[in-house]
Amino acid sequence: MGVTLSDFLGTRDTAHTQTSTCSCPACSLLQCLERPRFFAGQVISETDLNDQINYLLAKQRLQNRYLHGQGTVCGLEVVCNDCKGYVTVRSGYAISPCGEDVLVCQDQPFDVASAIKACCAARKRTTNCDPYRPATDAGCTGLEERWCVTIKYLETQKQAVTPLRNPRKTNQCSCGCNSPSGASTGSTRTCGCGGSVAKTSSTPTQCEPTRILEGFELGIVPDPGTCDSAAALYGDTLFANFIQCVSRLSSFTAQLPKPSLDIVFLGISGNLAASGSDVHAAYAACCQLRKFVLNLFATNGAITSCASVSAFQASACPPPPPQLEGTAGNAGKAQYLAAIQVSIHTTVLAIFEAFRECICHALMPPCPADPTDDRLILACLTVKDGVVIDICNFGCRTFAGSFPSFFYWLSAVPIVPLLKKLVDEICCPAPAPKQEQRLLVGAPVAQNQPSAMQKVFMEGNFAIPKQFLQHLGDFAERFSLQHLSESVPKNRVNVATLIGMKSQDAARALELHKVSFEQRAINTRSEIPLSSGAFIAFAGATDHVVLYETDGSIVDAQAVSQSRGSEDIVSLRTQMASMRLELDELKRTAKTAKNK
Repeated sequence: MGVTLSDFLGTRDTAHTQTSTCSCPACSLLQCLERPRFFAGQVISETDLNDQINYLLAKQRLQNRYLHGQGTVCGLEVVCNDCKGYVTVRSGYAISPCGEDVLVCQDQPFDVASAIKACCAARKRTTNCDPYRPATDAGCTGLEERWCVTIKYLETQKQAVTPLRNPRKTNQCSCGCNSPSGASTGSTRTCGCGGSVAKTSSTPTQCEPTRILEGFELGIVPDPGTCDSAAALYGDTLFANFIQCVSRLSSFTAQLPKPSLDIVFLGISGNLAASGSDVHAAYAACCQLRKFVLNLFATNGAITSCASVSAFQASACPPPPPQLEGTAGNAGKAQYLAAIQVSIHTTVLAIFEAFRECICHALMPPCPADPTDDRLILACLTVKDGVVIDICNFGCRTFAGSFPSFFYWLSAVPIVPLLKKLVDEICCPAPAPKQEQRLLVGAPVAQNQPSAMQKVFMEGNFAIPKQFLQHLGDFAERFSLQHLSESVPKNRVNVATLIGMKSQDAARALELHKVSFEQRAINTRSEIPLSSGAFIAFAGATDHVVLYETDGSIVDAQAVSQSRGSEDIVSLRTQMASMRLELDELKRTAKTAKNK
């Protein structure tokens, strides 16, 4: 994959800046919640009931986002459609970046070509921030383009009814003045702008919706082009954070000048006091190393060893005494360098403490940042002249339905990102290099060239798939019931049937088939050793069986092939003889060197 160590460092910030050109959060989930409380005799309004519903919805979004994670849970596969410029989004369930449940109850056709045209027209009229907009806008050109289908949570109010209200008489001014003036007498009232208006009937009521339909909205965004980058795959993983801790620990070799590094290494090895180094250089090296460690603690952001860190911050490198000025450096100089050596040892221990703090901080699963977009990418596709060429349901798609903390700890060994990358390469091969004739508007859509992996599968008239199917057929035939029944050996003892027998009955069965055996009394099954040889289900005359018994009954039986054991003994003896020859040769070499 060509990923270097530098690709992992600083990936958290890099990934954030690459996936978003603005930092405006679409929602904020870590908020203090307040729920209503009811009591007998309370007057309940629609606000109280809506607050109760909003509280439950907020708790559900909180659990969805931080316990299960955002992304697709099941379904929502994007496939081809018979209509030109359309795709079909299969039914399924997803969790939005803000924690809402996104349900697609049935397959939905989606007009990709019209959505792309609308997006291009809108982007020409506005400069609003689009979180998925790439740095270079290569879309909207009429050539081969990469776009992604998105889905977002959408609510629609339904079933409006007229609310019941107490009828009341109101006076209104037809002139629209803000405040009436003058006296009101009888059935008329004078408006401040002149004229009189008779009393009107009750105010017209408005319809209010009684249902909220939870739905979705499909959309289109340009392909960000960074979904399979190292920053996207490893940026928020425990593996990358571990590497970052190691890099920070070892970066002092690049931050300290070479004379200071030499003094530090002399102090670590315990040879600084007798080295006769310059006292001012030693003091400068000690101070530079301390400054590096203090910067580590300052940028860590999570300190747990409060007393140890405070004690280190309160300490300091001892400055050179004035009496050492101008001296050649005898006992006093050696004593001062010994004090600097102790300070360097203390600082090195603080470096390892900072490393421990960094590792422990990395092990804490972080809360995901507030999303800058409330959309999920379902699939990315290639479109040319309004025709959908291919669809990739992986790459930019995220998956939910599991525990983010569990996957975060698994990411210490980045198996999941590597598997995701492998699946992406198999299911969504990289497009072939564009040819000049394919860029012409109106040119026929050429068939994509096969990828390297596809060529391997197609080579030799699909030799690899044929071989795999052949081995699969051999495996199925070997473990079929007919094969198993035919492969049962004759005149051999089924060792598994001895378990549960009385000791004398098991011994009689083995003697009948002329199988050598031994009996060992045990108290618990934990005393049974694990078999180091191959498992033998049927024992014959050339095998040896060990019977483990408790209270006169067989609790386990292990068969070992004597021929196999003989081969192992011969091999072991050969290895011991070879090792003995090598040892003798070493002795002769050492004796010869000693005599010289």
